[in-house]
This record gives sequence, C-alpha cells and structure tokens, in this order.
Amino acid sequence: MGAWSLKLLWMLVLGIWSFSPNAATDALTLSWTNNLLTVHGPNLPGGKLEIWYPEAFCRKGSRDRDWGETTWPYKTVLRSAEPQFLQFRTRIEPDVDVRHAVRIQENEILFSYCLYNTGKVAIDIEWFQPACIRVAEFTGCNQSNYTAKSFIFT
Repeated sequence: MGAWSLKLLWMLVLGIWSFSPNAATDALTLSWTNNLLTVHGPNLPGGKLEIWYPEAFCRKGSRDRDWGETTWPYKTVLRSAEPQFLQFRTRIEPDVDVRHAVRIQENEILFSYCLYNTGKVAIDIEWFQPACIRVAEFTGCNQSNYTAKSFIFT
C-alpha cells in the first residue's frame, strides 16, 4: 500500500472509532411524564431508575414549617425530548422561570439549571430538591425494606 492509502485507511479507522456508539451511553435513555423522569437501561436493576423530577422548590425556614407551607407551587413542561437529552421549563409562582435539562453522557447523567426572577420583587426560594430517586425497585427491594441496601454519604 502507498502512503496515501495508509493515511486514508487510518482516517477511516479513526472515523469509525470516533463515531462508533458508546455502549454505556447508548444503553441508557431518558423519558419524562407527570414529573417522573425515567432512566432506562438494560443494566439497571428492573431495567429503569425512576426519579421525581423536579421534586420541590422551598422557602426559607423549611425546618420549622409544614411541608405544604415550605414549598412553592410550580408547573413543569417538557420543551424537547430526545432519547438522551430532555429540556424543560418550570414556572414557579409567582415570578420565577427555570430552564433546565437532563443529558446522558458517558457513564453519567447531567442536570443543568438556570433560574430567573422575572418579577420586580425578590422571591424567597432558599433551596430546591431537583430530584428524588425512587430506590426501592432499584435496590431489588420494596418501599418498606429498601433501606437495608442503602447508604448515606455525609
């Protein structure tokens, strides 16, 4: 083979390698309905991981209030969906707009958020719970005994 043929063969091999599907990424897909984000994958226990997404946007003083008084009312809309990328818009009453996305990348799930106060006064959102993972089925247990297979990072 001449030098040009070897270069072309090398470029084809590199091109195939760089554009070949990543098994870890392609195995995972996303879906969302009624505030339930689902990560699907053949290697996940039960074939899926369910996540309440988003869960709550909270006021200051949340430790000293009832949960119903802690959270702000909100509505989330799915703006676009691809198997490995979802975009959302959440409206928190009265005047906060949240643009957020979930993306599957190599061996990870990325969550991104931008919060905008569209009103003229400050809004008392001190913190938020972006996701609440439903781990019972994921651990191979049920709602009453999954803690036996759970751990806490501190």
